[in-house]
Amino acid sequence: MINKNMFKITILFFLCIFANYAFASEEFEFKITEIEILENGNKIIGKNRGTVTTNNGIIFEADQFIYIKNLNLLNAIGKIKVLDKVNKYTIYTDELNYKKNKDIIISKNNSKAVSQKNNIEINAKNFEYDRSKNIITAEEKVFVNDKVEKNKIYSDYISYNLEKDIIISKNNSKAVSQKNN
Repeated sequence: MINKNMFKITILFFLCIFANYAFASEEFEFKITEIEILENGNKIIGKNRGTVTTNNGIIFEADQFIYIKNLNLLNAIGKIKVLDKVNKYTIYTDELNYKKNKDIIISKNNSKAVSQKNNIEINAKNFEYDRSKNIITAEEKVFVNDKVEKNKIYSDYISYNLEKDIIISKNNSKAVSQKNN
């Protein structure tokens, strides 16, 4: 009798541990108007506008989402707004991929990033935002507007380190200072 009860308690204990592990491993929370689950739950498609929230402080708003669970990859399409609550960035774009395992956001077409921390706005065709390094790189028709220092940069490529507040520009770059001395 004691062995049976001990066995039941042990099983219950392990079930609680695994249930907590499964809950903690959830990567995304979907708040979508219409959702479609395919490929035995590996592919989730969200349609008709909504939000996806990550467990590490990012909120995505978009017209459509595609989440590939085994790759931990989130694709978003249409009128996208990304709010990084941790690093205080907001990104606007038409299309993006979020590689959750590497913590990298790649935006495509008509991209804009705004740093609430340093009051810097970056416009470009494409971005790559490495959240672990807190560095955003922008390519093609880059325009940087530093609203505090009143500097503007036009370039083909920039790399912006949010923590160090350093912008590195390459290839066909021009800087304009509008600060009064």
